[in-house]
Amino acid sequence: MMLSTLITVASTACSIFALPVKRQSSPRPTEKLGRGVAAVRSSANSTFISWLLLGLDTDNIGFTIYRSSNGANTTRLDSEILTKGTNYLDSTANLGQSNRYWVRSVINGKEQSPASGSFTLPANNAQESIVRVPIRPGARVKHGTQQDLEAYRRDGKFLWKVGTGPDSENQNNIEPWSSGIDVGQWDGVTVYDLGSDDIAEVIVHISTAEGANNDEQFIAVLNGKTGALRATARIRNDYIEHGPFAARLGVAFPDGTHPHIIAFMKNRQEDKKFNRNLDAWVFDGSKITEEWMYDDQNDGSGSDGHNTRIIDADGNGKDEVGEIMFVLNGDSTLKHDMASSGIGHCDRWQIAKMDPTRPGLQGHSVLWKNYGDEVANIGRGRVDDIDPNHPGMELWSEGGSGLYNASSDTLLEEDTTLYPFELYNDSKLEEWDPANPSKSGSLPRIFRIDKYGSINPGDPNPGFLGDIFGDWHEEVITTNAAYDELIIFTTDQPRSTGWYLQNAHVDYYIGTGMDRPPKPNIRYIGA
Repeated sequence: MMLSTLITVASTACSIFALPVKRQSSPRPTEKLGRGVAAVRSSANSTFISWLLLGLDTDNIGFTIYRSSNGANTTRLDSEILTKGTNYLDSTANLGQSNRYWVRSVINGKEQSPASGSFTLPANNAQESIVRVPIRPGARVKHGTQQDLEAYRRDGKFLWKVGTGPDSENQNNIEPWSSGIDVGQWDGVTVYDLGSDDIAEVIVHISTAEGANNDEQFIAVLNGKTGALRATARIRNDYIEHGPFAARLGVAFPDGTHPHIIAFMKNRQEDKKFNRNLDAWVFDGSKITEEWMYDDQNDGSGSDGHNTRIIDADGNGKDEVGEIMFVLNGDSTLKHDMASSGIGHCDRWQIAKMDPTRPGLQGHSVLWKNYGDEVANIGRGRVDDIDPNHPGMELWSEGGSGLYNASSDTLLEEDTTLYPFELYNDSKLEEWDPANPSKSGSLPRIFRIDKYGSINPGDPNPGFLGDIFGDWHEEVITTNAAYDELIIFTTDQPRSTGWYLQNAHVDYYIGTGMDRPPKPNIRYIGA
Protein backbone atom coordinates (compact mmCIF):
# COMPACT_ATOMS: atom_id res chain seq x y z
CA MET A 1 0.00 0.00 0.00
CA MET A 2 1.54 3.26 -1.07
CA LEU A 3 1.12 6.51 0.80
CA SER A 4 -0.58 9.28 -1.10
CA THR A 5 1.34 12.53 -1.44
CA LEU A 6 -0.74 15.33 0.03
CA ILE A 7 1.55 18.32 -0.18
CA THR A 8 4.83 19.09 -1.88
CA VAL A 9 6.09 22.31 -0.34
CA ALA A 10 7.11 24.94 -2.86
CA SER A 11 10.84 25.13 -3.61
CA THR A 12 11.54 22.03 -1.54
CA ALA A 13 12.00 18.37 -2.14
CA CYS A 14 10.29 17.37 1.06
CA SER A 15 7.03 15.50 0.95
CA ILE A 16 4.12 15.30 3.33
CA PHE A 17 2.09 12.12 3.16
CA ALA A 18 -0.81 10.51 4.98
CA LEU A 19 -1.82 6.97 5.75
CA PRO A 20 -5.41 5.77 5.35
CA VAL A 21 -7.24 5.66 8.66
CA LYS A 22 -8.38 2.28 9.99
CA ARG A 23 -10.27 1.40 13.13
CA GLN A 24 -8.36 -0.09 16.04
CA SER A 25 -10.26 -3.21 17.10
CA SER A 26 -8.86 -3.79 20.61
CA PRO A 27 -7.27 -1.60 23.29
CA ARG A 28 -3.59 -0.90 22.79
CA PRO A 29 -1.31 -2.21 25.59
CA THR A 30 0.27 0.71 27.46
CA GLU A 31 2.71 0.83 30.36
CA LYS A 32 1.10 1.60 33.71
CA LEU A 33 2.68 4.83 34.94
CA GLY A 34 2.54 6.73 38.19
CA ARG A 35 1.79 10.44 38.58
CA GLY A 36 5.41 11.51 38.12
CA VAL A 37 5.28 14.32 40.67
CA ALA A 38 8.06 16.91 40.23
CA ALA A 39 8.77 20.20 42.00
CA VAL A 40 11.05 23.22 41.47
CA ARG A 41 11.55 26.45 43.37
CA SER A 42 9.88 29.01 41.13
CA SER A 43 10.47 32.17 43.24
CA ALA A 44 11.95 33.28 46.53
CA ASN A 45 8.95 31.95 48.44
CA SER A 46 7.08 29.52 46.21
CA THR A 47 7.31 26.02 44.74
CA PHE A 48 5.84 24.84 41.44
CA ILE A 49 4.57 21.24 41.52
CA SER A 50 3.37 19.27 38.50
CA TRP A 51 2.14 15.72 37.85
CA LEU A 52 0.68 13.49 35.14
CA LEU A 53 -2.82 13.07 33.79
CA LEU A 54 -3.07 9.46 32.60
CA GLY A 55 -4.75 8.05 29.53
CA LEU A 56 -7.58 6.25 31.31
CA ASP A 57 -8.32 8.99 33.85
CA THR A 58 -12.01 9.86 33.90
CA ASP A 59 -13.23 13.23 32.64
CA ASN A 60 -14.39 14.22 36.12
CA ILE A 61 -11.12 13.44 37.89
CA GLY A 62 -9.66 15.93 40.35
CA PHE A 63 -6.69 16.02 42.69
CA THR A 64 -5.69 16.91 46.21
CA ILE A 65 -2.09 17.84 46.98
CA TYR A 66 -0.09 17.23 50.16
CA ARG A 67 3.17 18.41 51.70
CA SER A 68 5.39 17.18 54.50
CA SER A 69 8.16 19.52 55.71
CA ASN A 70 11.27 17.96 57.26
CA GLY A 71 9.32 14.72 57.64
CA ALA A 72 6.74 16.37 59.92
CA ASN A 73 2.96 16.09 59.86
CA THR A 74 1.13 16.05 56.54
CA THR A 75 -0.57 19.24 55.31
CA ARG A 76 -3.21 19.32 52.62
CA LEU A 77 -2.52 22.40 50.50
CA ASP A 78 -5.60 22.86 48.32
CA SER A 79 -8.73 24.47 49.73
CA GLU A 80 -10.89 22.70 47.15
CA ILE A 81 -10.34 19.80 44.78
CA LEU A 82 -8.06 20.72 41.86
CA THR A 83 -9.81 20.24 38.51
CA LYS A 84 -8.24 22.81 36.17
CA GLY A 85 -4.80 21.38 35.57
CA THR A 86 -2.12 19.07 36.88
CA ASN A 87 0.04 21.69 38.57
CA TYR A 88 -0.01 23.76 41.75
CA LEU A 89 1.89 26.75 43.14
CA ASP A 90 2.74 26.40 46.84
CA SER A 91 3.57 29.76 48.46
CA THR A 92 3.18 28.64 52.08
CA ALA A 93 6.17 26.34 52.53
CA ASN A 94 9.28 27.11 54.56
CA LEU A 95 11.85 26.66 51.80
CA GLY A 96 14.65 26.57 54.35
CA GLN A 97 13.42 23.05 55.07
CA SER A 98 13.06 20.05 52.81
CA ASN A 99 9.52 19.68 51.45
CA ARG A 100 8.03 16.45 50.17
CA TYR A 101 5.01 16.65 47.83
CA TRP A 102 2.49 14.08 46.59
CA VAL A 103 -1.06 13.98 45.19
CA ARG A 104 -4.18 11.86 45.40
CA SER A 105 -6.70 11.52 42.62
CA VAL A 106 -10.32 12.32 43.46
CA ILE A 107 -13.35 10.78 41.72
CA ASN A 108 -16.93 11.71 42.63
CA GLY A 109 -15.63 13.64 45.63
CA LYS A 110 -13.74 10.65 47.09
CA GLU A 111 -9.96 10.41 47.35
CA GLN A 112 -8.53 7.34 45.68
CA SER A 113 -5.84 5.00 46.98
CA PRO A 114 -2.97 4.65 46.88
CA ALA A 115 -1.40 8.11 46.92
CA SER A 116 1.06 9.00 44.17
CA GLY A 117 4.77 8.70 44.55
CA SER A 118 6.39 11.77 46.06
CA PHE A 119 9.06 14.31 45.17
CA THR A 120 11.27 16.05 47.73
CA LEU A 121 12.54 19.58 47.13
CA PRO A 122 15.74 19.93 49.20
CA ALA A 123 16.12 22.64 51.84
CA ASN A 124 17.39 25.96 50.50
CA ASN A 125 17.09 24.74 46.91
CA ALA A 126 18.17 27.31 44.34
CA GLN A 127 15.47 29.35 42.58
CA GLU A 128 15.54 27.67 39.17
CA SER A 129 13.29 25.57 36.96
CA ILE A 130 15.75 22.70 37.20
CA VAL A 131 15.85 19.23 38.77
CA ARG A 132 19.41 18.25 39.64
CA VAL A 133 20.37 14.58 39.97
CA PRO A 134 23.80 13.81 41.43
CA ILE A 135 25.76 11.05 39.68
CA ARG A 136 29.05 9.43 40.58
CA PRO A 137 32.21 11.41 39.83
CA GLY A 138 34.12 9.97 36.92
CA ALA A 139 31.02 8.73 35.11
CA ARG A 140 32.01 10.76 32.06
CA VAL A 141 32.31 8.83 28.82
CA LYS A 142 35.33 10.01 26.87
CA HIS A 143 35.67 9.51 23.15
CA GLY A 144 38.03 6.64 22.36
CA THR A 145 37.74 4.88 25.73
CA GLN A 146 35.63 2.03 27.02
CA GLN A 147 32.07 2.98 27.80
CA ASP A 148 29.94 2.22 30.85
CA LEU A 149 26.20 2.00 31.25
CA GLU A 150 25.04 3.28 34.65
CA ALA A 151 21.64 3.40 36.33
CA TYR A 152 20.45 5.91 38.93
CA ARG A 153 17.22 6.65 40.71
CA ARG A 154 15.76 10.11 40.28
CA ASP A 155 17.03 11.08 43.74
CA GLY A 156 20.57 10.28 42.61
CA LYS A 157 20.94 6.89 44.30
CA PHE A 158 23.36 4.79 42.25
CA LEU A 159 21.93 1.40 41.27
CA TRP A 160 24.42 -0.38 39.03
CA LYS A 161 27.09 -0.18 36.32
CA VAL A 162 27.73 -2.43 33.34
CA GLY A 163 30.92 -2.00 31.35
CA THR A 164 30.62 -2.44 27.59
CA GLY A 165 34.23 -3.54 27.23
CA PRO A 166 37.05 -2.80 24.79
CA ASP A 167 34.76 -3.27 21.78
CA SER A 168 33.19 0.07 22.71
CA GLU A 169 36.42 2.05 22.35
CA ASN A 170 36.00 2.98 18.69
CA GLN A 171 33.18 5.52 18.78
CA ASN A 172 33.21 6.70 15.18
CA ASN A 173 29.75 8.14 14.60
CA ILE A 174 29.30 6.22 11.33
CA GLU A 175 31.16 2.97 12.04
CA PRO A 176 31.44 2.42 15.81
CA TRP A 177 32.74 -0.88 17.13
CA SER A 178 30.36 -3.63 18.11
CA SER A 179 29.61 -2.43 21.68
CA GLY A 180 29.57 1.31 21.05
CA ILE A 181 26.56 2.99 22.64
CA ASP A 182 25.37 6.59 22.53
CA VAL A 183 27.49 7.35 19.48
CA GLY A 184 26.15 9.90 17.01
CA GLN A 185 22.77 8.64 15.79
CA TRP A 186 23.40 5.20 17.32
CA ASP A 187 22.01 4.97 20.83
CA GLY A 188 22.44 1.20 21.17
CA VAL A 189 20.34 1.12 24.34
CA THR A 190 16.69 1.59 25.34
CA VAL A 191 14.45 0.97 28.35
CA TYR A 192 10.97 -0.60 28.54
CA ASP A 193 8.87 -2.81 30.78
CA LEU A 194 9.02 -5.86 28.54
CA GLY A 195 7.83 -8.20 31.29
CA SER A 196 4.74 -6.14 32.21
CA ASP A 197 5.66 -6.34 35.90
CA ASP A 198 6.09 -2.60 36.58
CA ILE A 199 9.90 -2.97 36.44
CA ALA A 200 11.60 -1.79 33.27
CA GLU A 201 14.21 -3.84 31.49
CA VAL A 202 17.28 -2.28 29.87
CA ILE A 203 17.92 -3.47 26.32
CA VAL A 204 21.44 -3.01 24.96
CA HIS A 205 23.34 -3.86 21.77
CA ILE A 206 26.66 -5.41 22.79
CA SER A 207 29.46 -7.77 21.78
CA THR A 208 30.91 -10.79 23.57
CA ALA A 209 32.58 -10.28 26.93
CA GLU A 210 36.17 -9.00 27.16
CA GLY A 211 36.27 -8.05 23.49
CA ALA A 212 36.85 -11.64 22.46
CA ASN A 213 35.27 -11.23 19.04
CA ASN A 214 34.28 -7.87 17.60
CA ASP A 215 32.25 -9.72 14.95
CA GLU A 216 29.83 -11.36 17.41
CA GLN A 217 27.04 -9.04 18.48
CA PHE A 218 24.05 -9.61 20.70
CA ILE A 219 20.85 -8.02 21.87
CA ALA A 220 20.95 -8.26 25.66
CA VAL A 221 18.16 -7.72 28.19
CA LEU A 222 19.25 -6.54 31.65
CA ASN A 223 17.36 -6.41 34.92
CA GLY A 224 16.51 -2.74 35.34
CA LYS A 225 16.89 -2.78 39.14
CA THR A 226 20.19 -4.68 39.34
CA GLY A 227 21.80 -4.63 35.89
CA ALA A 228 21.98 -8.45 35.94
CA LEU A 229 21.89 -10.15 32.54
CA ARG A 230 18.54 -11.85 31.86
CA ALA A 231 18.90 -13.03 28.26
CA THR A 232 20.82 -12.56 25.01
CA ALA A 233 20.17 -13.25 21.34
CA ARG A 234 22.83 -13.21 18.66
CA ILE A 235 22.41 -10.60 15.93
CA ARG A 236 22.53 -11.96 12.39
CA ASN A 237 24.96 -10.04 10.20
CA ASP A 238 25.31 -11.33 6.67
CA TYR A 239 27.61 -8.40 5.91
CA ILE A 240 30.16 -8.96 8.66
CA GLU A 241 33.02 -8.68 6.15
CA HIS A 242 32.23 -4.95 6.25
CA GLY A 243 32.34 -4.80 10.04
CA PRO A 244 29.90 -4.98 12.95
CA PHE A 245 26.49 -3.33 12.85
CA ALA A 246 25.87 0.01 14.50
CA ALA A 247 22.42 -0.01 16.11
CA ARG A 248 19.50 2.22 16.96
CA LEU A 249 16.98 0.59 19.35
CA GLY A 250 13.32 1.05 20.14
CA VAL A 251 10.21 -0.83 21.30
CA ALA A 252 7.06 -1.41 19.24
CA PHE A 253 3.81 -3.39 19.31
CA PRO A 254 3.84 -4.62 15.71
CA ASP A 255 1.26 -7.31 16.46
CA GLY A 256 -0.82 -5.00 18.65
CA THR A 257 -0.29 -7.23 21.69
CA HIS A 258 3.33 -7.90 22.62
CA PRO A 259 6.23 -5.46 23.03
CA HIS A 260 8.99 -6.12 20.50
CA ILE A 261 12.60 -4.98 20.59
CA ILE A 262 13.26 -3.13 17.33
CA ALA A 263 16.76 -2.51 15.99
CA PHE A 264 17.75 -0.54 12.91
CA MET A 265 21.33 -1.55 12.10
CA LYS A 266 23.85 -0.91 9.38
CA ASN A 267 27.50 -1.03 8.38
CA ARG A 268 29.38 0.49 5.45
CA GLN A 269 31.11 -1.02 2.45
CA GLU A 270 34.42 0.18 1.07
CA ASP A 271 32.59 2.07 -1.69
CA LYS A 272 30.74 4.01 1.10
CA LYS A 273 27.41 2.30 0.41
CA PHE A 274 25.54 0.94 3.42
CA ASN A 275 24.08 -2.43 4.33
CA ARG A 276 20.88 -1.99 6.36
CA ASN A 277 18.81 -4.38 8.47
CA LEU A 278 15.68 -3.86 10.57
CA ASP A 279 15.13 -6.62 13.15
CA ALA A 280 12.39 -7.43 15.67
CA TRP A 281 12.72 -9.67 18.75
CA VAL A 282 10.39 -10.75 21.57
CA PHE A 283 11.51 -11.29 25.18
CA ASP A 284 9.30 -13.79 27.07
CA GLY A 285 10.95 -13.40 30.47
CA SER A 286 13.67 -15.97 29.94
CA LYS A 287 14.76 -15.88 26.30
CA ILE A 288 14.87 -13.52 23.31
CA THR A 289 13.43 -14.79 20.02
CA GLU A 290 13.84 -13.13 16.65
CA GLU A 291 10.45 -12.53 15.00
CA TRP A 292 11.59 -11.10 11.69
CA MET A 293 14.43 -9.39 9.87
CA TYR A 294 14.05 -6.91 7.01
CA ASP A 295 17.20 -7.00 4.87
CA ASP A 296 17.35 -3.83 2.79
CA GLN A 297 19.82 -5.30 0.31
CA ASN A 298 17.57 -8.23 -0.53
CA ASP A 299 14.07 -6.92 0.21
CA GLY A 300 14.70 -3.54 -1.37
CA SER A 301 13.51 -0.16 -0.13
CA GLY A 302 14.41 3.49 -0.14
CA SER A 303 17.25 5.08 1.75
CA ASP A 304 17.46 5.67 5.48
CA GLY A 305 18.21 8.65 7.69
CA HIS A 306 18.96 9.32 11.34
CA ASN A 307 15.51 8.82 12.89
CA THR A 308 13.55 5.63 13.37
CA ARG A 309 9.89 6.42 14.05
CA ILE A 310 7.59 3.83 15.63
CA ILE A 311 3.87 4.61 15.63
CA ASP A 312 0.52 3.11 14.74
CA ALA A 313 0.29 5.34 11.70
CA ASP A 314 -2.85 3.87 10.14
CA GLY A 315 -4.86 3.36 13.33
CA ASN A 316 -5.30 -0.42 13.13
CA GLY A 317 -3.81 -1.10 16.58
CA LYS A 318 -0.50 -2.41 15.20
CA ASP A 319 2.67 -0.33 15.06
CA GLU A 320 4.47 0.55 11.88
CA VAL A 321 8.25 1.11 11.84
CA GLY A 322 9.47 3.99 9.71
CA GLU A 323 12.98 4.77 8.55
CA ILE A 324 12.39 8.03 6.65
CA MET A 325 12.42 6.72 3.10
CA PHE A 326 10.46 3.56 3.85
CA VAL A 327 7.82 2.33 6.29
CA LEU A 328 7.27 -1.30 7.32
CA ASN A 329 4.07 -2.95 8.48
CA GLY A 330 4.18 -4.82 11.77
CA ASP A 331 4.86 -8.07 9.91
CA SER A 332 7.92 -6.54 8.15
CA THR A 333 6.23 -6.17 4.76
CA LEU A 334 6.86 -2.89 2.97
CA LYS A 335 4.07 -0.34 3.39
CA HIS A 336 5.68 2.74 1.85
CA ASP A 337 8.80 3.43 -0.18
CA MET A 338 10.03 6.76 -1.54
CA ALA A 339 12.71 5.25 -3.75
CA SER A 340 10.54 5.75 -6.83
CA SER A 341 10.35 9.48 -6.08
CA GLY A 342 14.08 9.87 -6.61
CA ILE A 343 14.58 11.19 -3.09
CA GLY A 344 17.42 9.50 -1.25
CA HIS A 345 18.96 10.06 2.13
CA CYS A 346 17.40 12.51 4.61
CA ASP A 347 18.54 13.21 8.15
CA ARG A 348 15.35 13.94 10.09
CA TRP A 349 11.67 13.30 9.71
CA GLN A 350 8.50 13.74 11.69
CA ILE A 351 5.17 11.91 11.86
CA ALA A 352 2.39 13.94 13.44
CA LYS A 353 -1.09 15.33 13.05
CA MET A 354 0.23 18.33 11.13
CA ASP A 355 -3.02 19.29 9.41
CA PRO A 356 -6.06 19.06 11.73
CA THR A 357 -8.42 19.17 8.74
CA ARG A 358 -7.09 16.01 7.11
CA PRO A 359 -7.73 12.43 8.24
CA GLY A 360 -4.87 10.37 9.56
CA LEU A 361 -1.31 11.42 10.31
CA GLN A 362 1.19 13.16 8.07
CA GLY A 363 4.91 12.60 7.61
CA HIS A 364 7.60 15.12 6.75
CA SER A 365 11.16 14.45 5.61
CA VAL A 366 13.66 17.27 5.59
CA LEU A 367 15.48 17.44 2.28
CA TRP A 368 15.27 21.03 1.11
CA LYS A 369 15.85 22.25 -2.43
CA ASN A 370 17.65 25.49 -1.71
CA TYR A 371 18.51 26.96 -5.08
CA GLY A 372 18.38 26.23 -8.80
CA ASP A 373 18.13 22.55 -9.57
CA GLU A 374 20.47 21.48 -6.80
CA VAL A 375 19.17 19.40 -3.90
CA ALA A 376 21.00 19.76 -0.59
CA ASN A 377 20.86 17.35 2.33
CA ILE A 378 19.98 19.49 5.34
CA GLY A 379 20.93 17.94 8.67
CA ARG A 380 18.09 19.06 10.92
CA GLY A 381 14.47 20.13 10.77
CA ARG A 382 11.23 20.32 12.67
CA VAL A 383 7.44 20.41 12.47
CA ASP A 384 5.33 22.12 15.17
CA ASP A 385 2.61 24.72 15.62
CA ILE A 386 4.58 27.90 16.35
CA ASP A 387 2.38 30.43 14.51
CA PRO A 388 -1.21 30.68 15.85
CA ASN A 389 -2.24 32.83 12.86
CA HIS A 390 -2.20 29.81 10.53
CA PRO A 391 -4.10 26.56 11.20
CA GLY A 392 -1.96 23.49 11.62
CA MET A 393 1.75 23.07 12.13
CA GLU A 394 4.73 24.89 10.64
CA LEU A 395 7.86 23.24 9.28
CA TRP A 396 11.42 24.49 8.92
CA SER A 397 14.98 23.26 8.54
CA GLU A 398 18.53 24.08 9.44
CA GLY A 399 20.15 26.53 7.07
CA GLY A 400 17.53 29.27 6.82
CA SER A 401 15.46 27.61 4.08
CA GLY A 402 12.23 29.22 5.22
CA LEU A 403 9.32 28.67 7.56
CA TYR A 404 6.25 27.06 5.94
CA ASN A 405 2.75 26.33 7.11
CA ALA A 406 2.30 22.61 6.51
CA SER A 407 -1.46 22.72 5.98
CA SER A 408 -1.62 25.47 3.37
CA ASP A 409 1.86 25.29 1.78
CA THR A 410 2.34 28.97 2.70
CA LEU A 411 5.80 30.51 3.05
CA LEU A 412 5.56 32.49 6.30
CA GLU A 413 9.16 33.63 6.60
CA GLU A 414 11.80 33.28 3.91
CA ASP A 415 14.93 34.07 5.86
CA THR A 416 14.36 32.38 9.18
CA THR A 417 17.15 31.24 11.46
CA LEU A 418 15.18 28.69 13.43
CA TYR A 419 17.66 26.00 14.26
CA PRO A 420 18.18 22.25 14.14
CA PHE A 421 16.77 21.34 17.52
CA GLU A 422 13.71 23.46 16.95
CA LEU A 423 13.90 26.30 19.48
CA TYR A 424 16.72 24.80 21.55
CA ASN A 425 19.91 25.85 19.85
CA ASP A 426 23.54 26.32 20.77
CA SER A 427 22.93 25.88 24.53
CA LYS A 428 20.02 28.31 24.67
CA LEU A 429 16.25 28.16 24.48
CA GLU A 430 14.74 30.68 22.09
CA GLU A 431 11.21 31.70 21.20
CA TRP A 432 9.74 32.31 17.76
CA ASP A 433 7.69 35.52 17.62
CA PRO A 434 5.12 35.28 14.79
CA ALA A 435 4.16 38.93 15.30
CA ASN A 436 7.70 40.07 14.50
CA PRO A 437 9.17 37.60 11.99
CA SER A 438 11.68 40.19 10.83
CA LYS A 439 13.43 39.67 14.16
CA SER A 440 14.03 36.01 13.38
CA GLY A 441 17.74 36.67 12.94
CA SER A 442 17.93 37.26 16.68
CA LEU A 443 15.17 35.32 18.41
CA PRO A 444 14.07 36.28 21.93
CA ARG A 445 16.06 34.17 24.38
CA ILE A 446 14.44 32.43 27.33
CA PHE A 447 17.65 31.18 28.96
CA ARG A 448 21.18 29.90 28.39
CA ILE A 449 22.18 26.66 30.06
CA ASP A 450 25.68 27.86 31.05
CA LYS A 451 24.09 30.32 33.46
CA TYR A 452 23.24 27.27 35.54
CA GLY A 453 26.63 25.53 35.31
CA SER A 454 25.43 23.29 32.52
CA ILE A 455 27.04 21.98 29.32
CA ASN A 456 25.75 19.84 26.44
CA PRO A 457 27.33 16.40 27.00
CA GLY A 458 26.91 15.57 23.31
CA ASP A 459 28.23 18.98 22.31
CA PRO A 460 26.62 20.76 20.58
CA ASN A 461 23.63 18.64 21.56
CA PRO A 462 22.04 17.94 24.94
CA GLY A 463 21.80 14.46 26.36
CA PHE A 464 18.05 14.30 25.80
CA LEU A 465 15.04 16.36 24.77
CA GLY A 466 11.57 15.15 25.68
CA ASP A 467 8.72 15.14 28.16
CA ILE A 468 10.14 12.73 30.73
CA PHE A 469 8.06 14.22 33.56
CA GLY A 470 4.86 13.78 31.55
CA ASP A 471 3.44 17.22 32.31
CA TRP A 472 3.12 18.39 28.68
CA HIS A 473 6.25 20.51 29.03
CA GLU A 474 9.47 19.32 27.47
CA GLU A 475 12.60 18.70 29.51
CA VAL A 476 16.20 19.27 28.37
CA ILE A 477 18.77 17.00 30.03
CA THR A 478 22.37 18.15 30.25
CA THR A 479 25.31 17.69 32.66
CA ASN A 480 27.70 19.94 34.50
CA ALA A 481 31.32 20.30 33.40
CA ALA A 482 32.51 17.87 36.08
CA TYR A 483 30.09 15.20 34.84
CA ASP A 484 28.92 14.47 38.36
CA GLU A 485 25.41 15.89 38.00
CA LEU A 486 22.51 15.56 35.58
CA ILE A 487 20.84 18.95 35.09
CA ILE A 488 17.24 18.63 33.93
CA PHE A 489 15.64 21.85 32.69
CA THR A 490 11.88 21.77 33.17
CA THR A 491 9.21 24.44 33.66
CA ASP A 492 7.84 26.56 36.48
CA GLN A 493 4.98 28.00 34.42
CA PRO A 494 1.40 26.83 35.15
CA ARG A 495 0.06 26.71 31.61
CA SER A 496 -1.51 24.23 29.23
CA THR A 497 1.05 24.42 26.43
CA GLY A 498 4.64 23.32 26.54
CA TRP A 499 8.02 23.52 24.89
CA TYR A 500 7.66 21.57 21.69
CA LEU A 501 11.07 20.11 21.06
CA GLN A 502 12.58 17.11 19.30
CA ASN A 503 10.07 14.31 19.82
CA ALA A 504 6.85 15.77 21.22
CA HIS A 505 4.44 14.29 18.70
CA VAL A 506 1.32 12.31 19.50
CA ASP A 507 -1.39 10.86 17.27
CA TYR A 508 -3.69 13.89 17.52
CA TYR A 509 -3.21 17.56 16.75
CA ILE A 510 -1.54 19.73 19.40
CA GLY A 511 -1.66 23.45 18.74
CA THR A 512 -3.78 26.57 18.54
CA GLY A 513 -7.49 25.79 18.15
CA MET A 514 -7.03 22.10 18.92
CA ASP A 515 -10.05 20.01 19.81
CA ARG A 516 -10.26 18.09 23.04
CA PRO A 517 -8.11 14.98 22.49
CA PRO A 518 -10.10 11.77 22.07
CA LYS A 519 -10.11 9.21 24.87
CA PRO A 520 -7.36 6.74 23.90
CA ASN A 521 -8.27 3.14 23.20
CA ILE A 522 -5.69 1.64 25.55
CA ARG A 523 -5.35 -0.81 28.40
CA TYR A 524 -2.72 -0.77 31.15
CA ILE A 525 -0.35 -3.68 31.39
CA GLY A 526 1.57 -4.79 34.43
CA ALA A 527 0.63 -5.22 38.06
